[in-house]
Amino acid sequence: MNNHGGAREGAGRKPKENKKIIKAVRLSPEILESIQKLYPNRTLSSVIEEALEKLIKKEKES
Repeated sequence: MNNHGGAREGAGRKPKENKKIIKAVRLSPEILESIQKLYPNRTLSSVIEEALEKLIKKEKES
């Protein structure tokens, strides 16, 4: 009998609990340029996520 092949139990990457969702967003060139100038050392995703979190928090408070 051949014991080769097949996945080992517990092998491979463990799934992330809070996996982020990939979504395409369209921005005007002016907005993108402003974000890049204001936050040169941050990713676009982190800037957008933080801004949306603040907006949602503000909306919930009002």
